[in-house]
Amino acid sequence: MFTSCRSTDNNSESSSRYSLTEKNEANKNPNYVIPEGSTIGTRYSTPEGFTRVEGGKGSFEEFLRNQKLKPYGEKALYYNGREKPSKGVYDSVIDVDIGDRDLHQCADAIMLLRAEYLYSIRDYDNVQFNFVSGFEAKYRKWMEGYRIKVEGNDANEKNLYHRSILYASPTNSNTY
Repeated sequence: MFTSCRSTDNNSESSSRYSLTEKNEANKNPNYVIPEGSTIGTRYSTPEGFTRVEGGKGSFEEFLRNQKLKPYGEKALYYNGREKPSKGVYDSVIDVDIGDRDLHQCADAIMLLRAEYLYSIRDYDNVQFNFVSGFEAKYRKWMEGYRIKVEGNDANEKNLYHRSILYASPTNSNTY
């Protein structure tokens, strides 16, 4: 489950953190959680007074809703196997292998899921992300044999390999 970073009741920094934690505990309703559910869509029911909006067939919403989750109560782990304390930040863990190097931070989780989705529907032209420097990392260029070289704050592409669309993903064994 996703949480916001700020309470809507008070905009001050210190009380926002306190209010958010307090609200998370007060609003935690085990009736919304179905521990046996193995996907986002099957683990969480819709709160009373709300309706779940169905994503279209083949949509990103459908892709996310059908992501496999680890068993309920399992803790999130860092790349090195250390346990990430929950402290009300997460309720479930998506079952995805992030490898054993410290490469994933902040937005990288959703970037990985978005790239996996676009790859799964063979929309290779839209698998691209912008570096903070403004450099555009495009999967289509990677397919053409280019690899990204980062030096300090600069990034550029070098054509190092032969053309390929193969992608060895720990979460997607399909290759094209």
